[in-house]
Amino acid sequence: MYQNYSDIVAQVSQILLQAIQERESFLCENVKQVDASLAKLLRLVGQQVMSMLFNDLAEQVTQEAKQKGLVIHRHSRIKYSVIFGNIDVANCKHKRFKPQTRQN
Repeated sequence: MYQNYSDIVAQVSQILLQAIQERESFLCENVKQVDASLAKLLRLVGQQVMSMLFNDLAEQVTQEAKQKGLVIHRHSRIKYSVIFGNIDVANCKHKRFKPQTRQN
């Protein structure tokens, strides 16, 4: 990824800040726990983004193969361990694509 996402990071940060301030009424009393809680929240966000991205890429590979007239004969899921934790992804490396045959 070579793009600069600083504008998106600023928007997402603002959304999270507002949500936290609206939902957490006792932040002042829990200042010591904010760091760990925010780390957990950001880890969940990162994990969700990675999962959605990887699954979208797997779907793109599948659709491109289908457009070429190939049929998927095997579809498995694998787990990736990323910086945010484990994610479950469709395994496009192990899909078997074969030319579509006409059924009479």
